[in-house]
Amino acid sequence: MTEKNKFRKFFPLLLILTLVCILGASKSIAATLEVDDQSAPIGDLVSFTISANNAPNEVKCLGVDIGYNPNVLEYIEADFSGTLLEDFAQKMVSNPSIGLLRLGAFDPVGFPEGRSGALVKLEFTVIGEQDCELPLSNLKDHIAEWSTKDGSFIYFGIDPDAATLLLGETQVFKAVGGLAPFTWSIVDDDGTKGSLDQTEGEQVTYTAPELVPAGPVTIQVEDSADQRVTAIVTVEAADLQLDDQKGKMGADVTFTLSINEAPNEVAAFGMEITYNPNVLKYKSCDRTDTLVANFDYAELSNPTAGRLIFGGFEAGEDDIPSGASGAMVKLTFTVINGADDTLILSELKDHIADWSTKDGFFTYLPVRIDPERFFVQVGATEKFRADGGLAPFTWSIVDDDGTKGSLDQTEGEQVTYTAPELVPAGPVTIQVIDDFGDEATATVNVYDYLAVDPPTASVKVNDTEDFQAVGGLAPFTWSIVDDDGTKGTLDPTEGEQVTYTAPAEAPTGGLAVTIQVGDSAGHTAEATVNFYEKLGIYPTSATVNVGETVVFAARGGLAPFTWSIIGDEGSLSATAGEQVSCTVPAEAAGHTVTIRVEDDAGQAAQATVTVQEPHEGGGGGGGGGGCFIATAAFRPPVEGHVEILLQFRDVFLLPTTLRRTFVGAYYGYLPPVADCIAGHDTLRATVRIALMPMVGVSYVALHTTTAEKLAILFGLIVLMLATVRILSRRRRRVTTG
Repeated sequence: MTEKNKFRKFFPLLLILTLVCILGASKSIAATLEVDDQSAPIGDLVSFTISANNAPNEVKCLGVDIGYNPNVLEYIEADFSGTLLEDFAQKMVSNPSIGLLRLGAFDPVGFPEGRSGALVKLEFTVIGEQDCELPLSNLKDHIAEWSTKDGSFIYFGIDPDAATLLLGETQVFKAVGGLAPFTWSIVDDDGTKGSLDQTEGEQVTYTAPELVPAGPVTIQVEDSADQRVTAIVTVEAADLQLDDQKGKMGADVTFTLSINEAPNEVAAFGMEITYNPNVLKYKSCDRTDTLVANFDYAELSNPTAGRLIFGGFEAGEDDIPSGASGAMVKLTFTVINGADDTLILSELKDHIADWSTKDGFFTYLPVRIDPERFFVQVGATEKFRADGGLAPFTWSIVDDDGTKGSLDQTEGEQVTYTAPELVPAGPVTIQVIDDFGDEATATVNVYDYLAVDPPTASVKVNDTEDFQAVGGLAPFTWSIVDDDGTKGTLDPTEGEQVTYTAPAEAPTGGLAVTIQVGDSAGHTAEATVNFYEKLGIYPTSATVNVGETVVFAARGGLAPFTWSIIGDEGSLSATAGEQVSCTVPAEAAGHTVTIRVEDDAGQAAQATVTVQEPHEGGGGGGGGGGCFIATAAFRPPVEGHVEILLQFRDVFLLPTTLRRTFVGAYYGYLPPVADCIAGHDTLRATVRIALMPMVGVSYVALHTTTAEKLAILFGLIVLMLATVRILSRRRRRVTTG
């Protein structure tokens, strides 16, 4: 077949498909004149809006008929406020006949082509429980050729809207119409008005309570448009009723047959009570303290399995008076099978022949585990008990791979589960199987020890730090231990993660704050926040001669510290620690060397060392230079004693103005003295001995902590006092001798 013949063959099909697409597209275009859709329950007011959508032409005059079902909607009024017709010279909605409205309007100006908006709002009262349409027809004048969309009314109701139930009976209620989804509730529920099997869906089942409530019960359904409808339930007690019971295999259950406000006097009665003998086995009856306890005759027989006959009469004055309420007999059965059953009242005779009845329901309690769900910390234990079912019971851990913990035994009514030391991959399932083969499971969620991540953090003032709860059992609550308002804030105080904001100043009572988290199981964990000051370096500058050494110390910041020299001039005694010594070589003469220190928080600080030319002074001229006296006494200038004195000068004397003045005077007036000492060996030895205590004090000041300095000072004071006391005693002895 040629290409031309193929085209001729499929051309009609393509033409049909094109027409279908065009027709489909035309249907998707919004109508020019339309009525919106509404939904409401009976008795409510409902408002429909007639609107123009992108008017295809200018409109100065219009007319249109609107139909409705008068058995569903009752017309109230029209509202033009805020519409395109509000300013028209003439406008009205008439009701020429039941079920028909006529809208007409005229204005010499009108509204232009392309306008969109409401023309009129029509209000109705819902009087019927069904849906209906609001069709548009008979369009006239400037809207005669417009396309239309009819409106729809969807009735919203509840079926049934009223019911009368006996105690314990059920009733299904269904939402009619309305806009899904639907939400159900019992109005003003206080726990005495019965229950709903669910709160969402198109229908629900209501179960009346076991005791008559104070008044009618209101069932309410609400749709997605926030419309609400209700049904009224009247709960009554049956004249004669059996209560409901639950029981497990092998247990005894007792049903009570009662009268509720006897509608008449009872002197004689008879009835049958049937039950399933494969589920319940009749055991005994008890009429003690009942309404028939003093009857001349009142007997209950069990002629066949599954059938009881109960009857009696009273010839004297101990009959049951009208309006009386109370028990007639208590029936005890033994549960012999795992199934539910109904105890049916029938064959009522004599004075109770016309009474209303309520049957009794037996609910078998299959085997279950108590508790059914539990959270346990790693390594902890929890007891599980089999409830219901038929003993003996067999226990196990489902899919046990050795990582899910252990049971202390596999048989018995109760077992103890021990959680593993490591959190397993998922929840642990405990299973019990009874002698019927019925099984039940419980879920154990094993969680880790509660901790805070990070356990420690270091911050500056006004900094923030995030903390995360790890392990534990949610929800979590956070707090600052011993919070006095100076230790910062937490935001939020509940949840798995919080943000700590440090205060503007370091907190009182120390430079550490404790953050605590507690879980729902009562466990707590803590994290420590350490504060540090802004990093500094001391001294910030120094002037030295070639070959001399200057000591720099880190101030504030967060240890550990890392030191470096920017450029290649000079050397450091170390690259880590709280303080280092810098020695400058000959090639650095006349240059400035930069010392840099960084802390663990990423802060940095710098100091400069100005290296003097050799001709600027032999023994050091200004702050940071050599020590004339010590150099002359000890020799050579790099001798360890001299270095100690230089370090003491740089760290303790140069930081303050007064001490720098002292150092300046020293360098200005003592060089001649140093020259004199250097030329006499005996004088040099004497000065060395005199300087040794100063060297010792300097060493202690540089290489001990504050606490160690205080301890040494205290020891010296004690030694001095002891010496004074010994000398005083010796003086007194000499005097008395």
